[in-house]
Amino acid sequence: MDILFLDGLPPTTGKGDILRLLIEMGDVNQSRIGKIVLQGGMATVEVPDGWGARLVRTLDGIEVATRHIRAWRQIEDNGRRHDHFEQLRRWLTLEAEAERQQQSGTAESEHSLTRLVLRSEDVGLGGRILVRLAPRNEQASLPWTKLTVGSPVILREEGAADAASSSWRGVVSRITSHIIELALNRSPEPEGDVPTFRVDPASDEIARQRMLRALARVEAASGSRLAELRQVLLGEREAEFAPDYALPPLHPLCTALNSSQQEAVRHALAAEDVAVIHGPPGTGKTMTVAALIATAVTQNQHILACAPSNLAVDNLAERLAAAHISIVRLGHPVRILPELQAYTLDALVARHDDYQQAQKLRREAFALRNQAGKQRRARPMPGEKRALRQEADEMLDEAR
Repeated sequence: MDILFLDGLPPTTGKGDILRLLIEMGDVNQSRIGKIVLQGGMATVEVPDGWGARLVRTLDGIEVATRHIRAWRQIEDNGRRHDHFEQLRRWLTLEAEAERQQQSGTAESEHSLTRLVLRSEDVGLGGRILVRLAPRNEQASLPWTKLTVGSPVILREEGAADAASSSWRGVVSRITSHIIELALNRSPEPEGDVPTFRVDPASDEIARQRMLRALARVEAASGSRLAELRQVLLGEREAEFAPDYALPPLHPLCTALNSSQQEAVRHALAAEDVAVIHGPPGTGKTMTVAALIATAVTQNQHILACAPSNLAVDNLAERLAAAHISIVRLGHPVRILPELQAYTLDALVARHDDYQQAQKLRREAFALRNQAGKQRRARPMPGEKRALRQEADEMLDEAR
């Protein structure tokens, strides 16, 4: 059978949804669909021989519950390539196991915070929900913890019957001696009348699942630009460069470069596939890359600049911003330097004309949520609390 990959699926997608998609959109007979494996927003499906390419053409890019999904099929390749990707997957698994062992070897008290109460709730940049938690005793300090600003965490309601629906992923946005503030994507809805919470460090499982999906997509690519780049990066064919490339007018940033750095810029701009700029520490690689990006931007190119760490991206962004290059810094604001906050996507959205109206809707939604919460003390009419929360959720959706 052919192997079909579907990625970018909504979180609530089940195997039944995949079946309906293949039957209704792909016109596949249900009896001919084989095993379906769902993991972290990605599905692997066995489909009839010869149907893989047809289903990719039909399903790739279609909208499912407001998300555009990606579809591709597995292509038979040589054993050496498969072994390479299998080794990368094994390394990711070993890394995850090592992280779990390291975390389990550290005392829980050094990471987790327990018996916290919700002090306040607000809306931050980009519509993120900011919750502030503290010990029940207002005079008490938080215990010492290794959690810092930027740490990924999971907020859980203590003693909740449904642990899955009573946990929320977020990031530490501020921490003082008495309060910890978390930035969440959705507002917590505790089960209990007087709930207490705990904050635990979150493993980087989401990032690992994304890397596994990326590996699967690259390995299965065929007849596409991605497949061509894979061949170059694995040494299956030579990288190509434009012959007799004429260097365009250099951005003023390039005037500070020496001859070898300027040659590196020319080399990179002439690349049809990939180019590597390398050198020992302190030889001006970041400056050279900034000049390269600035020159490419003057040629009306759109550049996506990535690096292994937030600090490395910030260093590059600072140089480009100082040169008055129009930039958008992607990423969670709490992990970005204060000097670059004005360039974050969240800050740019906040300056939009519609943002104030969205903020007004969010404040009204939180007022309704607070009203629903207060009805714990006075017995509400049947369904009244749920109706208030539903109205608040609808207002938050409209604000988004």
